[in-house]
Amino acid sequence: MYLNGIISYQEKGDMMKKYILVLTLLLTFLLSSCTKSLNIISYKEFDSIHVNRNTSYTEITLPSSVIINLEDHTALAVDVVWDFTEDSFDITKDSLMITGAITLPKNITNKSNVIITQEIIIDPLNIEETMKEYSDFSIFHEILDELNLFHTLDLKQNITLFIPTNDAFNAFFLENNITKEEFLSTPQLHDFIDYYIVENIYSDSILRAGAPSSLLTSNIQLIQVSLTGSVITLNDKASIIESNIMIPNGIIHSIDTVIIPMIDNGVIDNDLKDLLMAKMMEVIIGSGLLTDILFGDGLTLFLPTTQAFEDMMTTYDLTEEELLDLDILDEILLSHIVTGEYDSEALYNNAPFTLSSYNDTDIVVTVVEGELLVNGITVKNIKIEDSYGIIVKINDVLLTDEMITHLENK
Repeated sequence: MYLNGIISYQEKGDMMKKYILVLTLLLTFLLSSCTKSLNIISYKEFDSIHVNRNTSYTEITLPSSVIINLEDHTALAVDVVWDFTEDSFDITKDSLMITGAITLPKNITNKSNVIITQEIIIDPLNIEETMKEYSDFSIFHEILDELNLFHTLDLKQNITLFIPTNDAFNAFFLENNITKEEFLSTPQLHDFIDYYIVENIYSDSILRAGAPSSLLTSNIQLIQVSLTGSVITLNDKASIIESNIMIPNGIIHSIDTVIIPMIDNGVIDNDLKDLLMAKMMEVIIGSGLLTDILFGDGLTLFLPTTQAFEDMMTTYDLTEEELLDLDILDEILLSHIVTGEYDSEALYNNAPFTLSSYNDTDIVVTVVEGELLVNGITVKNIKIEDSYGIIVKINDVLLTDEMITHLENK
């Protein structure tokens, strides 16, 4: 310690070390307090990540770091942790914007509250890819493939597709006594499939808001849309069982029944038409006539105007409900249908001649002073329908003597 009042060299050395340590700590503190903090002004934004609707949460790789730009015009890479979970990955949306949290070094601040984000764009599958994801669409897929329509549909701007399920098609084949292979080979297949394609995008909510309404198909036919309780119904027959299946250029709805065109396009013309046409299509399908449309020589339908049916109701004192419930209505309607297509030229050039209707009643075609008559009834116009045959619009209902007697004695 002290020797004759003199500090030893060893003690002097230890004290000097302590002084140096204290001075070093003080200098470090002073320098640290004098260092200016830097604020984040922006960050280098990420390119959008594109995924399709088949992509799972685990397949998405997000950036692990981000370049932040500081106010002194320098840049720095820092780690980023994303607020992204399997529950937040909603593939029904068109895009997702997720946020990330960063860990900042000392003296780096984020006073401007710069938020780090990453956009995930969810690209719909094209039509063919989408349909392959739904095993219940395989028959409709075969039809489009047979017609080479996938590329054509992909090029359309905005479309809605109504796709019957395989069960719907199989029921349709059974009901009409045809095989899938026969159906795929019919010359009318393109017209058939066009009925399920509607220009513009009609989501579930739009269909509900607009019901009852009519949609114009790509082959210029109408699909009647209505609500049966909470279920969207097409042509009073098919129900939408899965809706809003997204494709790049539109939307798909799955339906549980095959639908065929309701005869319209101005050929009949008032409120009774929908009920009569629904009944007519029911008769055509129930009697097996659809096979003649698809595989035979087509049909000619001698179609009374709605006014003609209303006149019939007046003559025989029938209400609309009684007309539609007539036990001979199917027979009456079938007496207006002829196998084979008879356009204006065929009717005029062959007159006078007699056609046999589907239920074996006679339809006598004559020309009197240039006017075409059917059983003495004036023909108003003749319309060729690509979907199934020819419509001959007439001014009265064709009734046999037996039908008249039945109506008078009802």
